Amino acid sequence: MRYAVTLERGGDGGYMAWVHELPGCFARAATREEVEAKIAPAIAEFLTWTRGGRAVSPEAVEFTVVEEVEMPMRARDADSDVLLQPDRAPLTRTAWAQTERWLRRSRNDVLRALDAMDDADLEWKPQDCPRSI
Repeated sequence: MRYAVTLERGGDGGYMAWVHELPGCFARAATREEVEAKIAPAIAEFLTWTRGGRAVSPEAVEFTVVEEVEMPMRARDADSDVLLQPDRAPLTRTAWAQTERWLRRSRNDVLRALDAMDDADLEWKPQDCPRSI
């Protein structure tokens, strides 16, 4: 399995690696070397999740860095115009259907986690924050 990855260098010098074919799959690290070491295990973990727990080994995952970008400085009161290469193409019906399946799975995972929590945990609020979980 080979995946296309974009590396994004942040203003703090840290890196993010985005997997084009797997929306929501990424790795973050302080250096390029660290993020490249983390992305194959992140892909394997993501694939294991999307396959309902059928394990995927990080050794079975290959990736190619196809794009490198710098995180732009945001202008005051303005949005960034930077898009990664996969964001420039229109979303296909097949890609949208896959994204919907992943969103449903993710929602179900969150609901299961919330069901497992007791009321005290659900009512906990960080200091100076009006919202609970």
